[in-house]
Amino acid sequence: GWATKSITSAGSRAGQSADIAEHFFSVVNEVIMGQMIDVDTMTREEQNEEILFEKFRLKTATYSFVRPFMLGLALAGVNDPAYFKAAEDIGSPLGIAFQIQDDNLDVTSTAAQLGKPVFSDLADGQQTLLTTYLFNHAEFRPQLLALMRQPIETLNQVEARALFEASGAVSYATKRADEFFVQAKQAIVNSPFTSEVKSSLSQVLELIQGRTA
Repeated sequence: GWATKSITSAGSRAGQSADIAEHFFSVVNEVIMGQMIDVDTMTREEQNEEILFEKFRLKTATYSFVRPFMLGLALAGVNDPAYFKAAEDIGSPLGIAFQIQDDNLDVTSTAAQLGKPVFSDLADGQQTLLTTYLFNHAEFRPQLLALMRQPIETLNQVEARALFEASGAVSYATKRADEFFVQAKQAIVNSPFTSEVKSSLSQVLELIQGRTA
């Protein structure tokens, strides 16, 4: 409710109420759809990457990167479609890379490093690029199924971390994240933004790519 009130007030002040409301309610709808996919995939054992990346796009990329970028443009009075397309071209791969990176950190870091419990995705039965990789390699599937949905307190974290790393799942997910980071970098270069804005966007991307928590 507060978010709706704030965005409505901001739109009125900027004189862009209709455009800002469109982006705001679009992100609400997109997050709902992403969450529906998320809940649905938790009931399934086998997944494919296409569904997974669509979840990442809707639940993470649009919510954390694309729509906030578009809202900023709208609040600044920008109405050229080329800038909004650039926001999507940059924010979508950046958001997907961020989510893959986040899933990686959940199984490779410690609770002290992250400031939150690790292996929460595994305990909750969340489908990530890591678990999808293991499901698609039948030799690792029994080990993964034995670990999924175990309480974090009793989960054998050493065994789980070894499985994700030795199987190649972590390396594969890191490679895919890097591919999406490259897409985002190229989109920044190709965007119609000024050199100053491109520089700022590149700094944000480098900060995200280099994060360890």
